[in-house]
Amino acid sequence: RIGHGPTDGRTDYSYMTGYHFEQNWDKNGGYPYDDVRNALKDANTLDAEQLHVVNFGTSDAQEAARYVSYLNNPNDANRKSHPFPVQNATYFELGNEISWSMVRGHDTYAANETQYAQRAKQFAQAMRQASPTPIKIGAVASTNSAWRWDGGGAEGEIVKNILTTMGNDVDFLIYHGYPSWPVKNEGDLKTYMAQNAWNDRLLTEKIEPAIKQYATHPVQIANTEFFTEQYNDTKKARGLFGALYSADTVTLALNHNMLVANQFCLDHDDKADAAFFVGNNASKVTPIFMFQQMLAKHWGDQQVKVDAQAIPSTQVSDIAVPNLGITASKSRNGKVYVMVTNRTQSEAVTAKLALGLNPRNVNAYVLSGSNGWDSDENSTHVETKAVSLNGAYTFPAASVTILEITP
Repeated sequence: RIGHGPTDGRTDYSYMTGYHFEQNWDKNGGYPYDDVRNALKDANTLDAEQLHVVNFGTSDAQEAARYVSYLNNPNDANRKSHPFPVQNATYFELGNEISWSMVRGHDTYAANETQYAQRAKQFAQAMRQASPTPIKIGAVASTNSAWRWDGGGAEGEIVKNILTTMGNDVDFLIYHGYPSWPVKNEGDLKTYMAQNAWNDRLLTEKIEPAIKQYATHPVQIANTEFFTEQYNDTKKARGLFGALYSADTVTLALNHNMLVANQFCLDHDDKADAAFFVGNNASKVTPIFMFQQMLAKHWGDQQVKVDAQAIPSTQVSDIAVPNLGITASKSRNGKVYVMVTNRTQSEAVTAKLALGLNPRNVNAYVLSGSNGWDSDENSTHVETKAVSLNGAYTFPAASVTILEITP
């Protein structure tokens, strides 16, 4: 995800003043206030699909179109002066957290979701015309998991107003999956871990029905930024607690066919957020990296429907949070993968998996730690073992298990 945050900038941070790519050629002042080609080089080195966040509150549709043209048009004028390979980028996001009153341009161009959508439609049309290849446009629907707009609507009302205003010019709706009101209770970790169960209910009961009612063509949901928000607690933020939150968020995204669930962030030096490495040392990985690596190695490309029944739960606020989060997939070679996150701090859960097949063998990849939610990179590990699913299986407390099943 290229260009988050300072694309528009926040009014409470003086250095966030809005980024304009044509003013930063050949600058190396540090992402994202440097030459955009530096971020593109990183993306190309990673062989990563790109999602670009464009200015909304500190720019205009014409600059957005020039940005798209630079990425995708081989005859772009900027490319002649500042060469770089054509990217054929597909996904674009119109403003980072512009629904938040703290973001530059909110009051002027996005005081409510309808005003935002009217201008976003102009952006989308100009951007599509600038690209010789098809692109997908994402509209911001909420700064966080609550699906609310500062000065505007909430939940299904936001969805209705954006979709009916933008019509075919929007392809996905964006929210950021941070622990948030009304479920979040500052300092109560159970409320943080309950966030995705609460999101599941909100998406199922209000957001997805509104999309089905008001979308004129297929529109997906995208969680383009998430982590625990435990900024000042290294053990929680990038430790096993953070990895469990990551797994739970990915589970929600898979089960709801989201376009993306984007972990924030790949690297923030030694700060206590969702970093992959400790102190920029690639040989010292965090539990969040351990989870992402485990998922990358042991997951399929076709989602499988899961029907979870009679899972024990923990009451948090007004929702009974299932102690297990479950999702499944199938690979092209026929293997089935089941990912189970035990959200609890200290309760092992025994469950029976009804697979509908007789597996030849099952391997379990288990991410867990010796100190539960308090486990850090030194006390968290991934264990690989052969298991049987003929009877009930016990999922350890505070763990992520991926069962790799060969029929």
